[in-house]
Amino acid sequence: MIATDLVAGPALCALACAALQVKSDWVLGLMVWCCIPPTVSAPVVTFVVGGDVALSLTAAIVTLGSSLVLTPASFAGGMALYNALGGDGKDDAALQLPIGEIVATLFVLLLCCVGGVTANSKLPEERKAA
Repeated sequence: MIATDLVAGPALCALACAALQVKSDWVLGLMVWCCIPPTVSAPVVTFVVGGDVALSLTAAIVTLGSSLVLTPASFAGGMALYNALGGDGKDDAALQLPIGEIVATLFVLLLCCVGGVTANSKLPEERKAA
């Protein structure tokens, strides 16, 4: 599942975009879409069609856990392949990420989570039930 989501998808996207000479702005969006693991919808669809939900959920959790590292690597690999194939014939396609802002946002979210858990543990049991 991981190989199809994070290897085959970006590789096929890069090949198709290079063959069709798609503009690099579009390639960036398509590559992001191809690298996103389908962890949210897979167990729901499996349940609807009567499949093994436990297996689907396990695969979704493993994919989600590994996607923290593999999704950026897959995106970078797909874009490198697209640029190596010649891209759209203009400049190399690249995505400029504001790493400092992303890290700051994650840090604020982490502080909020820690604050909430700490506050919840300090509340008396009577207040938690209300």
